[in-house]
Amino acid sequence: MITLSSEIGPANSNAASVASVGQIVNRTGVASNSGATTVIATGSSGLAAFDFNTGFNDGFDRTIASSAGAGNVFIDRKYDSSGTAPLLLDTNNNGSFTDETALTGFGMHSDTFITFDLSVLRSFFDLASDTPFLLTGAAGVADRLDSGQTSAAIIADNTQLAVFDWRSSGLYSQYSTFSLSVSGSTQYLTFAALSGLDGTNWADHVGFANVQLTVMAIPEPATYGLFGLGLALVGLATVRRQKADSKRNTDSL
Repeated sequence: MITLSSEIGPANSNAASVASVGQIVNRTGVASNSGATTVIATGSSGLAAFDFNTGFNDGFDRTIASSAGAGNVFIDRKYDSSGTAPLLLDTNNNGSFTDETALTGFGMHSDTFITFDLSVLRSFFDLASDTPFLLTGAAGVADRLDSGQTSAAIIADNTQLAVFDWRSSGLYSQYSTFSLSVSGSTQYLTFAALSGLDGTNWADHVGFANVQLTVMAIPEPATYGLFGLGLALVGLATVRRQKADSKRNTDSL
């Protein structure tokens, strides 16, 4: 099991300071409000971009591209564009953070993203280049009762893997958990904090907590072959048994 925040750096460090080509953290940046945002560092292999305005499956716009976050993503902290604090999420969805304890993960201001290079991660952990993962964790509004709406998204290369929309104003829903399959062909995994469906981000702080990748086993080609051979032998044995039963029935007549 791989905890992504541990691969960035120590608590209170800024992922923007270590993001680069050839590193597990490939890039941090700001989600554009005009066209597709390139979510990988210049010089990276492959392509990865996503339109945070029109690229979601439901077609809704979730970013206004404020520069408040400026690509800053802090480990085990929330970030509010001016400073950091312990990463607290409303895990009870009860509209209060006083009953919460600090979590491990990473926090950012809205319209900010962080992209991990899974090819580098697979190599670092001596995994096959096409290893798939189970991605688990939680996400939510960080240590603030937002007066409007806030969103977040997880992107696999150029494709929406998950999107979260939270709101308050009496009906609190500011926390979500996720369990997602990441294919062995996925190279870039992006986590984005977004303004939300109301088009404001002045108060939006988002955190991703306890984000982990668990290796999903893939049968080797030889295993598939043995499985197929086993089925063939079972089928042959069944045919022979049927023929033998038929012969015994004939002899008894």
